[in-house]
Amino acid sequence: MLGLIKTTLCLYYRYIPSVPGWQQTTKNESPFYVSPFAKPWFLEAGVALRVAAINIVRHNAHIILAEEVAAQPRSHNYLAQTPDDPFPLAANDP
Repeated sequence: MLGLIKTTLCLYYRYIPSVPGWQQTTKNESPFYVSPFAKPWFLEAGVALRVAAINIVRHNAHIILAEEVAAQPRSHNYLAQTPDDPFPLAANDP
């Protein structure tokens, strides 16, 4: 559920948060990728809308989310003001 909420917020605010410690191991020809640093989510040339994927390993499920075709312009600055992980977690040990 957390991944669904986080991805929905990324699409809404058009911002890609960082994934600390992520290292790309192989060359992937897919348009989907994991960003090692936070950045605004701009559309590339020839792309009409933003699309994000969520992989739920435990249930072997995949969710594809896309922004609304007639989406209104919004600021990219909302999530840029948050720390690397916009959903802080707490625990007794690492």
